Amino acid sequence: MIINWSRREHSEGLFALAGYICYITEDFKTAKRNFFKAASLNPDNLDNWIDLAFALRHNGEFEISNCLLFNYDYVIHYYNYLGLAGCDYGRLKNLILEVAKRA
Repeated sequence: MIINWSRREHSEGLFALAGYICYITEDFKTAKRNFFKAASLNPDNLDNWIDLAFALRHNGEFEISNCLLFNYDYVIHYYNYLGLAGCDYGRLKNLILEVAKRA
């Protein structure tokens, strides 16, 4: 079976599972992408954000990973408040860094 990963109908769980598979096979760039998609689909699931933070850490993005881990409650709040669902990673990164400055 071929999975079309670009379809928005895929569930959060499918992206999280794909992220875990990539993570354990040390494909951290793809893991980051999948965990980001899972978090976008269900921003209230803390596991998605923590998984994203650890994938970021393995990609060498230590500052953004730490900011996310230590400020996740504010990140989730403002992510929802600002309606950033479906945003690109650059916007999320800016949000996380801005939250860290103000926390």
